[in-house]
Amino acid sequence: MTWLDVDDNESLLLPGIAARTAELLLHLEGSLSLPCVDEVVLPPVETNPCKDAEFALVVLGDGSVGAFYTWNDSASPGLVPDLRQAIRGRSACEFLKDIDHSEDDRRAFASGVLNALSQSVMKRAGLKLESSTSLGGMCFDSGDRVGLVGLFPSLVRQFLGVGVDFVVIERKQALLNPEAGYEISLDPARLKDCNKVLITGSTLLNRSLDEVLHHCRHASRVAVIGPTASCLPDMAFAAGVHSMGGIVVRDLPSLLKRQGNGAGWGDAVDKYLLDADSYPGFELLAERLQGGE
Repeated sequence: MTWLDVDDNESLLLPGIAARTAELLLHLEGSLSLPCVDEVVLPPVETNPCKDAEFALVVLGDGSVGAFYTWNDSASPGLVPDLRQAIRGRSACEFLKDIDHSEDDRRAFASGVLNALSQSVMKRAGLKLESSTSLGGMCFDSGDRVGLVGLFPSLVRQFLGVGVDFVVIERKQALLNPEAGYEISLDPARLKDCNKVLITGSTLLNRSLDEVLHHCRHASRVAVIGPTASCLPDMAFAAGVHSMGGIVVRDLPSLLKRQGNGAGWGDAVDKYLLDADSYPGFELLAERLQGGE
């Protein structure tokens, strides 16, 4: 085992996967010049009342972007103009230290910085993030038992239409709808008999990913996907994830305009997928970075 490897049982006793990923980036702080925070771009004040949370964006000085959640009933740091101004120009690494903070808002903002810094490192190291429409590198058929950690509405509709057996795992009692027409549970142990598992990136923020993965050890394929899963994948791979999918920005001005208007991101971003079998690893990326400085 290298210093990146995590024993399956020990992983439940360690800081969360997001915090362990932040440690990788902080490892670079002394030897590389890492960008500062340039801007925080929030959803419009007129948020969707049907949603508990919306995506916000943190933009670094080199144009790298990270998505994070901001809650509609929250006074998060980004919602206060004075604090937004105070954030600008500060070291991104400074905010990484809040990645396991007890306050949701500080932890959420740190997760956005984690995603943005990860994008910066991967870009500078020459790692190509190719566009992918694949859902975790998986195909699904009627012989599968699929676990969905978090609700993926389009997949649910697809599975119901073609007869794929699946269970949705949620964290909130209020989301248990007995009339949903499909199996939904608060118990992640229901994943033990799933051969494929698709996990929302929000599990990185709420620090539940390690627990979820503990119940996925018998699955042949496990993927973590979503805008908030755009960080370095090393620690997730070490904990048993097979692929990790996030977003990469293709048109920053368009993205910022869309975000400010409350519009969908559209073709301003692409989805990408990194696979554990082909990903070169943080150590090689760090070598490339240090060789190029």
